[in-house]
Amino acid sequence: MTKRFVVFFIKFLISLLFVTSLSAEPLDDLKNFLEIEEDEDIPAEKKIVWFHTVNPEHSITWAQSIPVKKDLRANSPAEQMIFAYDAKEVRMDVGFQYQANQFDFATHFFYMPTFYNTFQAGVGLNYHFYRYFNEFSENDFIESLRFRWIRNPVFSFEIGAGYIYKIASIDAVKSYASRIYNFSYHFDLLLNWKIKQMFDLWFSLKLQDYFDYPLALSPFYKLGFDVKCGSNLVLGTDFSLKFVDMFFSAVYLNQSVARVFCKVVF
Repeated sequence: MTKRFVVFFIKFLISLLFVTSLSAEPLDDLKNFLEIEEDEDIPAEKKIVWFHTVNPEHSITWAQSIPVKKDLRANSPAEQMIFAYDAKEVRMDVGFQYQANQFDFATHFFYMPTFYNTFQAGVGLNYHFYRYFNEFSENDFIESLRFRWIRNPVFSFEIGAGYIYKIASIDAVKSYASRIYNFSYHFDLLLNWKIKQMFDLWFSLKLQDYFDYPLALSPFYKLGFDVKCGSNLVLGTDFSLKFVDMFFSAVYLNQSVARVFCKVVF
């Protein structure tokens, strides 16, 4: 069922990317479903924004994660640093994480043109490097199709689906098998509520987290909250649960992590 859903969602997003080529009647149905009110006075080039370069947001986030229920990936407190750039249609970031015996590097790139100032559709690319010192290394590549709906200034959701490609190298058998190749599915969902332009409350469901990339369908459920403490400062916290074998056998909670973070925007 999961494979069929991923394939269906990818086909849906591909169709959405070519929304401007739809006939009038299906396009009107899509506008009605997304509650788009089209203004005839708006020129055609403003209905689809390919790049938005006015006042892009830059940010630096420092975070400390503390495992509540430990596993191999989260067996000790970890320190994170993430640099991000957000120009609405183009978003990218670079992040680092260090904990005892482990190091992670991750980067994301999203390109999502804006349609009618209401929804975005596009593609995402993600690379992740993970090193467990003296044991093994992993390289992960994710490609995804993405959709984001901005319901109003209060609520938005973003969804993505695609594939993950993993290349692993185990130190002990490196002379016999230099690389191990694997392939699986990617899915992520983010629901975000903005309260009085000061507070953010969000919930996410992901098959791969920012610094954790399992191949099996072991989802991460995350609930987070942050508060804008000034024009350039955001403080927040989130809590995540990682379940293993959720769609195949007896599900069990494998990991839970609490995180606090400080974000500086400029």
